[in-house]
Amino acid sequence: MDHTVLTSIGVAVILNLTTAPASAQQTQHRTEAPTINQSITTDWPLHNLDVRNTRFARIDSVDTSNVNTLELKWSYQSPPRELIRSTTPLVIDGIMYFNSGSQLVALDASTGNTIWTF
Repeated sequence: MDHTVLTSIGVAVILNLTTAPASAQQTQHRTEAPTINQSITTDWPLHNLDVRNTRFARIDSVDTSNVNTLELKWSYQSPPRELIRSTTPLVIDGIMYFNSGSQLVALDASTGNTIWTF
């Protein structure tokens, strides 16, 4: 065999032997469930609300007795040239972030007023 081939094989074996224990030490299996803040919030920081994919906000102001009286507060008209089938907005600290076609948009979540587009 060529000297460089033997050297390459030797280096690969040494690297494998020295990095395998380190990677094995880094692998830890969680035995307890992760803690998730279940408090009521107006933020929607992740797709589907949270890491559990809850997909609904825990708010007391809307329930079966008043859901039929809700009215549209504001809407956002995306540019006509943009094809948007659906998007999942994120709401953090009263600002709604979402993509509108090729743009990223930030709106005031209370009023629907545009804060910025990029």
